[in-house]
Amino acid sequence: MPRSREASIRWRVSKFGAQQLAPARALIGSNYEQQKQALQRLLAMYFESDCDRKAMNISPIAGAPSGGKALKVRWAYPGCGKRGGLRLLVVANCDTRTAAVTGCWLRKEDPTDAEILAALNSL
Repeated sequence: MPRSREASIRWRVSKFGAQQLAPARALIGSNYEQQKQALQRLLAMYFESDCDRKAMNISPIAGAPSGGKALKVRWAYPGCGKRGGLRLLVVANCDTRTAAVTGCWLRKEDPTDAEILAALNSL
């Protein structure tokens, strides 16, 4: 059986990102693992597009200091509303097929430039 697209990508979360994701786990509740897998499928589609595509919930915003691209990702989950959900900062590296969550924000507004820079530097 062939590996799934998600399985071919190495996933990680920075220490800073893990601290910020803790409240999200509680907010999403028992569906967290299922929602995480849906997010991984979404990000896997970005990798399959040769990392050169803006998707509905994925916006490339900058090059990352550690290499790869910084992506702003809206992670919608059941019950979060149209503008709700989480805002994630993910560093995607197509050459090494890695995706690292470096930041997570629980709000309807996008993170500030200073917050994004702090998250990028946490890798």
